[in-house]
Amino acid sequence: MPEVFERKRFEITQEESKKIEYAMEKINALKNLILVAENNPLERNEKLYDRFMEDIVIAQKEYDKEWEHIYKKYGDYEGYQLHLDFHTYVVECIPENETIKHIS
Repeated sequence: MPEVFERKRFEITQEESKKIEYAMEKINALKNLILVAENNPLERNEKLYDRFMEDIVIAQKEYDKEWEHIYKKYGDYEGYQLHLDFHTYVVECIPENETIKHIS
């Protein structure tokens, strides 16, 4: 019989939320810069592109580090996907086998 997971929620601090949000925004900005660098021959610059690629690896490590802190501080949520509401600082734990819907 498959393991059944129930939804859980917990609140993190504003500072923790801001660190995750900042790291995520940095990753998204770099992804957009990479997209422009890849698809615009006027802006194509290998050195700049390589720099963006290096920076996105660093930003992803920062993002992962912040989430690792959350896992260590608030508990192990293996079997769940964690989704953070940046306005309320609430993390909703959604079972991995459940379809994810927009959380408002």
